[in-house]
Amino acid sequence: MTANQIEKIVQDFRGEFLNYMTVLEKIMDMLICSYFTKDEQKIEDLMLAVFGGLRITFENKRGILDYLYKNKRLDFVKGNDQSILSDLQKLFSIRTIVAHYVFDSSVEAQKLEYGTIKFLSYNNKEDFKTFSITDRKEIMKMIKRIIYSLVIELEKSAPPSDKEILQSFLSTLGGTLS
Repeated sequence: MTANQIEKIVQDFRGEFLNYMTVLEKIMDMLICSYFTKDEQKIEDLMLAVFGGLRITFENKRGILDYLYKNKRLDFVKGNDQSILSDLQKLFSIRTIVAHYVFDSSVEAQKLEYGTIKFLSYNNKEDFKTFSITDRKEIMKMIKRIIYSLVIELEKSAPPSDKEILQSFLSTLGGTLS
């Protein structure tokens, strides 16, 4: 691969991955808010005052969902419970790499199997992570599965005004609310 080909693959992967992660995080926000109240105005206030901006991190939100699940307050989609929670943790780690590591387009990286991309970090030590085409497909499949599962859970408790938003999230995955 050439440096330009690597750059294009990285840009496409980063864009798609971070877009889906943004959708996933908003769904997590909505699910947490709708657990604590069904009042539409309070949900809106929570979304803006608490979940808006940088007040609560993705990892904190994952911890809240973990607590709610372990204390039998949320079911998620049957059979996916534990995998959703562990997959959210994996996605958080991947998000850090994709968002903050620099991609490698060196001669060495150009010799990797076609489509494999390598991210580098220089945070106190040199570190790297590679993602093959298969890895990236599996990561995107994981995100879509989690989004779908959380939307279905959220549909049970979301106010009617959120149904359109949920449908919009699912339509990006090619699905619909039943």
